[in-house]
Amino acid sequence: MTSDLDKIKKQKEILKIISFYDIFSFPLTIFEIKKSLFFTITLGELEMILEEDFLGSKIENKNGFYFLRGREENINSRNRRYNYSLKKNKTAKFFAKIFAKLPFILAVYFVNSIGSYNLREESDIDIFIITKNKRIWLSRFFCAGLMKILNKRPNKKTKKDKICLSFYLSEDNLDLQGLKIKSGDPYFDFWERNLLLLEDKNNIHQKFLRVNNLEVYYDSNYDLNKIEDVSISKNKTDLASNLMDYLEKISYKFQVKIMPPILRRAADIKDDSSGVVFSDNIIKLYLKDRRLEIKKKYEEKLATLI
Repeated sequence: MTSDLDKIKKQKEILKIISFYDIFSFPLTIFEIKKSLFFTITLGELEMILEEDFLGSKIENKNGFYFLRGREENINSRNRRYNYSLKKNKTAKFFAKIFAKLPFILAVYFVNSIGSYNLREESDIDIFIITKNKRIWLSRFFCAGLMKILNKRPNKKTKKDKICLSFYLSEDNLDLQGLKIKSGDPYFDFWERNLLLLEDKNNIHQKFLRVNNLEVYYDSNYDLNKIEDVSISKNKTDLASNLMDYLEKISYKFQVKIMPPILRRAADIKDDSSGVVFSDNIIKLYLKDRRLEIKKKYEEKLATLI
């Protein structure tokens, strides 16, 4: 039997989720609410909680979507973005297969879609990549270089359907906690729950979820038959390994040298809300980082609801 205290905690957590997605004009299905919860709950119990007085006075339900009262127009917004996102998703899958051909790329994700298929028509396609150790800058060199040749990188004129390659982690640095705002980072918390896996090698995806305590938010039954095994042969010569290490260092120096000065200056700012961080095991180049703005909006919204 669920205690009244537990029920209140669950109601507030559900309201927090609906409120966060409201910032992005995204109503949720009951399945999406369940997926975003950190605790286990049946659909039947969740449906009962959603209909109780506390939540019923603050949210509405129409056409299978739950949203804050007075925000019914978000249903139409979500439906429009679904069609835009389908096209972008196909493009992301196409290029992910190409990136995954590189032996030092382990996983490719379609990211920054807060909510399933919630992308604007004019938005770019944000890709997050996990690489092998000591190969992160080589990975960026080849991926970003190819997109430059194909004119698929975002620019000042347009970013519609362009490929944004601004976030890489190496397999020895999978913990995202150090990248979050210490006082609370709701955007990053929900960002990491909405990663769409496109390519995976050596089951690095499961390791990434385990390191970041994200397993509860993801379906563990994805098709393992499609997972590529790229175990490194023990016969690989030291000469070849040393050569690749050398190319990694050269690639790092070259890319930092040609990097816009504004990015280098942003990386020097030691602030946990900075969107620009790079080293030998992380590259994160989001100059326009809205996490503090979103955090403020989220906290203000919650203050009026809870």
